[in-house]
Amino acid sequence: MTYSSILYIFCFLPVSLLICAAVPERHRNKAIFLLSALFCASFGIGYLCFMLGYVLVNYTCGRLTEKERDRGRRGAIPFAVGVAADVLALLAARSPLFSGLREALPGAAFPVGISLFTLSAVGYLVDVFSGRLRPERHIIRFSLYLMMFPRLIMGPIVSYRRFKRISRSRELSLENIGQGMTLFVLGLAKKVLLADNLLMLYRAVGGVDSSKLSVATAWLGALSYVLCLYFTLSGFSDMGSGAALCLGYRFPPAFRHPMFSSSFSRFGGRWHIQVMDWSRRYVTRPLSMATDKIWLRRTVFVAVMGVTAYWYGFSTGSLIAGLLFGCLCLAEHYLIPKKLLKTTGMIYTFLGIMVCGAFLASGSATAGAGFLWAMVGGARAIADSLSFYLLRSYIVVLLIALYASSDLFRNMLSRAEKTKLRGMIYALKPAAVLMLLALCTAFIAHSGSSGEMLLTL
Repeated sequence: MTYSSILYIFCFLPVSLLICAAVPERHRNKAIFLLSALFCASFGIGYLCFMLGYVLVNYTCGRLTEKERDRGRRGAIPFAVGVAADVLALLAARSPLFSGLREALPGAAFPVGISLFTLSAVGYLVDVFSGRLRPERHIIRFSLYLMMFPRLIMGPIVSYRRFKRISRSRELSLENIGQGMTLFVLGLAKKVLLADNLLMLYRAVGGVDSSKLSVATAWLGALSYVLCLYFTLSGFSDMGSGAALCLGYRFPPAFRHPMFSSSFSRFGGRWHIQVMDWSRRYVTRPLSMATDKIWLRRTVFVAVMGVTAYWYGFSTGSLIAGLLFGCLCLAEHYLIPKKLLKTTGMIYTFLGIMVCGAFLASGSATAGAGFLWAMVGGARAIADSLSFYLLRSYIVVLLIALYASSDLFRNMLSRAEKTKLRGMIYALKPAAVLMLLALCTAFIAHSGSSGEMLLTL
């Protein structure tokens, strides 16, 4: 039962809202915990058992770290045990080295979204170990941090200190429910109407040998993959944040329209914002502060970018994509004058992201190099019949996706709200949301919810 399933949209989420509204505030955490446990159980008993054990291990290690510190010790042993358990669980669920283990285990033993809530768990333990945070004593409240169903699958990744502030300001109101459902439906439309269609386009290109791809077809494949990844991740993030807002939790956005950014650094600041912030807070900044050598700091930055991209795909292709992106950021910082960013920044940033997307999509260095060779004309064909067929079939989806992934649509709405059209926009918004929900429901009922790319995280 994912966020884009009929069961979740029309049964689990409405029933959850009714239960939370009926339960007194002092018991609402317990109600949300039980609902989250039920959500986990919908994937299988193995999923639920894994999550409960995962929460218990991190809760215990955090408490033991505090006790060791109170005794005058650093608490390194329980901290190291907790981080090692989290990393091993992530590797067992994602790394190709443990593929045999995953095949041997019955059912869904490792939950979807483990890459994201592992970052939350490790960040929590680091904050406790460094003394920036007192560990949570109430296990139900801590459980919600890792397994609350609106943020279980796709975050957002926030520090535990910020999660506590958001929880304290929680308010279950009709206004929040209205805003939350609007955000949820917009995220659902991103996933069902855009990402799923872009996935079909990418599969049509990926099914052809890269040595036979024309330039136009290869570029369509790279573009469709990057856009599909963006709308899948941002769509599920919006659905999770929308459901959380219905319950009163106001989480920060995970994406800020990264496509057509004017520089690589701006793209990195708009793409999966909490993941990039986590990397800076817990990896890049501590390692960079350990040395005063500029070249070593730049090496650390490129390496962290590589590891972050590797975290997306756990493949050599994703590692190369991250290293390449880090190198492009450094080259931009040192070689490109500031005055060129506004005029040419969008062009070279877009081209660079497509090159990184070729490696990220291919999964291996060899396949990525072959796909990139096709993008620069390795097959000696600019376009072919497949290019024209795919472009004719998906041109509308591509144009809408490119427009919706940039600042253009948001800026248009912002300008319209400052004019006389503001009243009409607010009056038509509920009808537009209902139409989107009906359209998404029809697509899901026809083809079923699609979560293939979601399962990669």
